Amino acid sequence: PDYAGGVFLVTYVAFAAYALANLTGWHKTTYFSATLALFAVSPMLLFAIRYGTLEEIDSDLHARIVTPVLVEPAQKPDIIIVYLEGIERAFDLTAQFGDVFDPLHNYENKGVSFTQVRQVHGTGWSLAGLVSTQCGVPLASRGLRNIYDFDQESDFLEPIHCLSDGLTEMGYQTKLVVGGSQDFGGFRHFFETHNIDNVYDRPRIRTLYTEAEYDAAWMAHVVDDQMIFDTAIQLYDQGVATDDPMMMIIETYGPHGAASVLSRSCTQTDSRKDRQTVVVLASDHLNHDPVSKASFRLSERANTVIFFGLGMDSTVVQPGTVIDRPATMMDVYPSLLSFAGFGDANAQAGLGRSLFGEAPTLIEEKGFARFDAEIFPNPRLSRVIWGDLD
Repeated sequence: PDYAGGVFLVTYVAFAAYALANLTGWHKTTYFSATLALFAVSPMLLFAIRYGTLEEIDSDLHARIVTPVLVEPAQKPDIIIVYLEGIERAFDLTAQFGDVFDPLHNYENKGVSFTQVRQVHGTGWSLAGLVSTQCGVPLASRGLRNIYDFDQESDFLEPIHCLSDGLTEMGYQTKLVVGGSQDFGGFRHFFETHNIDNVYDRPRIRTLYTEAEYDAAWMAHVVDDQMIFDTAIQLYDQGVATDDPMMMIIETYGPHGAASVLSRSCTQTDSRKDRQTVVVLASDHLNHDPVSKASFRLSERANTVIFFGLGMDSTVVQPGTVIDRPATMMDVYPSLLSFAGFGDANAQAGLGRSLFGEAPTLIEEKGFARFDAEIFPNPRLSRVIWGDLD
């Protein structure tokens, strides 16, 4: 359908320019120039050119997607995932960034940290980070649709079994807090398709606060991280008032990249009600700052990923462990299943492989460049992920 839509749009643009030329009495040269200009700035055409000029290489990725079977533990822990927007591991380089990463070391000492979680195609922006870490697959393009625009995809990766799907089947509450609007890029469709039910985005957050409180938190098109965490605490307190286990996702914004915002202060809280809890701290993607992009090669940069338990110990790893195996964001999902007791050390999910197991990750098996090249362009992988197999 996207290819048919692309042909329609191209025809529509050409016809519109022709009609405008007739109405205005343009010379044919002007008409052709206007048509070319419209095509030149078209995101669809630019994406199609990139899609068409890259060489598709032989790949078995479409056949290696694993649907995980989650094991229900005797005591189901709460799962809290905090996406630290753009806080990649480069921030731990003290010569460049001083001690800004030091607070995260405290959490690394309580659990396990992964130091070589690379960014490959389909994992490099906020929604793609959520999809890859919770579903084990890249957010691949669907036909000629731009990889940053999934507003029309109401059946969002429907064939893929994500973390929220499995936990919902076990009776988990699902909650999510984000400082922007879920009507951006396809977020809403992802949440609705994969059972993330109780979403507090910017418009809904606004209903919880006075106008003065909201105005103090408003920064560009988002609310700041203080209000995000204040809202998360409210939702957490509501969730622990029941006996049902909870999955909570918190998306911060702060150091997004060149367009960053400095939040007001955030304070610690002790509202955890002695419930077994697994906490994930992870960058949703590498930082978008052009200085970082220019300073480090993509194959050398790594996302921050830290797991630790509260009121529980993982059976697969000792606190303070550092795992430096090459991985991608897709390996976070099965690794979390292992850590939290929903699977054994060799858990697999999507294209992800647990970093506690014996099987190599796909980036270990194929290498960074090869694995990245196999993801895009890869029409067969896209069709499997999106369920377009007819």
